[in-house]
Amino acid sequence: TASRKKDFIGLYLNACLQKAEDINLITKNPYKAVVKDKRTINIRQGYNLAEQKQILQAIRGQDIEPAILVYLCTGIRKNELSTFNVKTDIDREHNIIKIKSEKKRQDSYRLIDVTPALIAIIDNNPQALQLSTDYIYRKLKTILNKLNIRTGLHLLRHTYATNHFYLGTPVKLVSSWLGHETIELTQNIYTHIDRTITREDIINLYGDLYYKF
Repeated sequence: TASRKKDFIGLYLNACLQKAEDINLITKNPYKAVVKDKRTINIRQGYNLAEQKQILQAIRGQDIEPAILVYLCTGIRKNELSTFNVKTDIDREHNIIKIKSEKKRQDSYRLIDVTPALIAIIDNNPQALQLSTDYIYRKLKTILNKLNIRTGLHLLRHTYATNHFYLGTPVKLVSSWLGHETIELTQNIYTHIDRTITREDIINLYGDLYYKF
């Protein structure tokens, strides 16, 4: 609806202006003066920076590590990994992977820009992409329960989207990678962002694994 679109745009605008204030591009976020209604939008948050660091360390050397890295660095839905074909769905010349969408018609694909480093992980660990979604989830849950971190493969997707916000990637591009029907769906994820996280934080954590616009 028009009302929901207005909410999403307002939330994204507020996040951008607050970021500008945090890094001293402006002296004060003018959106704080806007009178907002009491409605809230409930959405699961992605993992914060500290949790991401713990997760990456905890999965190191585990059989699910390559799969988790693919989730974190492509934003694919949890069941889309099982549709991915290493031989046919990677354009290694242009560093693009092709994902068959579980949300649209059977022959529908979307393209996601990735890095050579991520493609190397995929090429070097083809067996990891054959693991069942249920196995990946259960193994990750076992690992994260010990760290008292909530588990959810969909949280990796939200984390991907917010990380690209910190990297400064255009929302329209992120929306396309995620396979969202509208940009507003992507902007909705940005309602829960940590404004202390910087582009450099994401680059330092992931190195060459994240595509940078």
